[in-house]
Amino acid sequence: MEVGRSFEEARSAEETLMSVPKMENAKCRATMEASEKGQMMAELEGSKQKCKKEGNHTRKTVNAFVHNDVMYKRYYIKEIEEVTNRFTRNIKVGQGGYGPVTHP
Repeated sequence: MEVGRSFEEARSAEETLMSVPKMENAKCRATMEASEKGQMMAELEGSKQKCKKEGNHTRKTVNAFVHNDVMYKRYYIKEIEEVTNRFTRNIKVGQGGYGPVTHP
């Protein structure tokens, strides 16, 4: 009986020792997964903060346009032709995207 008992104890000890690496592997995998999830959460938080900043910038820009009290004068082509002497080339001071810029 004593031999049978020793044999069972040895087998049990061996099984316990064999299960240790499996448990350590499982712990390692769980730690790696937690680390990856943490990294993903940090990246998402960074993206969230970036969007928040961009949203604030956009909101400020829109508010600046909406609440702008500056009035612009609308010029008609007849007025421009009159001031530029019908776009006379001899008084040209530069070249713009729409053509020459002249001085009266």
